[in-house]
Amino acid sequence: MPQPPHSLNIIRRPLNILFSLPTKFILILFTLFIGIEGFNVDTKNAQIHRRPNTGFGYTVDFAYRDSRNRKLTLLVGAPFAQTSQRRLQNTGAVYGCEVDTNLCVEIFFDQKGNELRLNGTSLLPIEEKSHQMFGATIVASKNGDNVLACAPHYKYFFAKFDVVEPVGSCYYSRDYFSKIQEFAPCRQEPARHGHHRLGYGMCGFSAAVPDFGNERLFISAPGAWYWQGSVFSQNIHNITDRPNTADGPAYTDNQELGYSTATGDFDGDKLDDIVVGVPRGNELIGMVSIYSRQLKPIANLTEKDGQRGQYFGASVAVLDFNNDGLADIVVGSPLYINWANVDGKTQERKPQYDIGKISVYIQTGIGTFREPVIILGHEQWSRFGYSLAAAGDLNGDGFQDLLVGAPYDGEEGR
Repeated sequence: MPQPPHSLNIIRRPLNILFSLPTKFILILFTLFIGIEGFNVDTKNAQIHRRPNTGFGYTVDFAYRDSRNRKLTLLVGAPFAQTSQRRLQNTGAVYGCEVDTNLCVEIFFDQKGNELRLNGTSLLPIEEKSHQMFGATIVASKNGDNVLACAPHYKYFFAKFDVVEPVGSCYYSRDYFSKIQEFAPCRQEPARHGHHRLGYGMCGFSAAVPDFGNERLFISAPGAWYWQGSVFSQNIHNITDRPNTADGPAYTDNQELGYSTATGDFDGDKLDDIVVGVPRGNELIGMVSIYSRQLKPIANLTEKDGQRGQYFGASVAVLDFNNDGLADIVVGSPLYINWANVDGKTQERKPQYDIGKISVYIQTGIGTFREPVIILGHEQWSRFGYSLAAAGDLNGDGFQDLLVGAPYDGEEGR
């Protein structure tokens, strides 16, 4: 993801927390290194964009709109927005917003409406794009040239019009939005629908665009195989070349593999592999699975004494914390409960519910990691670790920084 322009200097401390209040989401910046350095983001004079009642800001990323001036555009998902497509309701939208003005315009990935097919003598929609939550997922390539935007609630009727299921769909924009192509790997005929197959896959619930070896896209389907979940490795040049992780035994039902995704090199071939959150796996403790680009297993990250229900793997991010050239992994557990908290006045044990935490795994070699560094949230119900983003080097110290979302922290839990 390319980085936005920076301005004001703000002092930062080791493992310090930067709160941007009273915005809707709290962004928290961490560094794992010692020192006090400047932090180059203007938090006092923010450019604010709004689109009420659309879910505007559900997801964001940065990209370039054209190849000439290379000016960054803020991409903003609004999955409940009403668009101009005929006979459709609240399809969702993606907006391109200027970073230094209040201008926001819709970026049109799809204007075709529902496809119609003959059912006997009647011409009927074979798909339903109303309420599809387009813009719930937006991912840009690191160089900002290519963008993947998804509608995980997109529904398809299949050939006989007797089954409608939320298969999900994504649109991939290449070369500064000049080429746009649809990929819906869960929409397969014949006979791939149903809870026990791909019909409820919700492809595009999360997704990732590799920075290296980017002839493929990674598109998740956490509802596939009775919600075991699956991840597709989609060839952008061949729509039928889309291998995916297979269904497993019955005890892996409801694990939601693919709830979150990120990319990095973990097998040493200099090409991006896929990191996949499985927040209900490992007996509800949660885990993270790492696969190669060919979806061969590399490693699993689990917690020895993990807490059931913490949703470990609800979010994942990949960055190189220590500049050793190896990709490291951060895992969010937004529903983590701090049972060890003690009331400062009464000295009685007082659990902090949904305080959340993140776990930082430093890669030491192919498929191997150090024991994780654990960082807890600060406020009960804040769900610290709900979202994660590798932010690049924000302060110019040569090390990459991390943004952590805590959507119910801040003023009045907003």
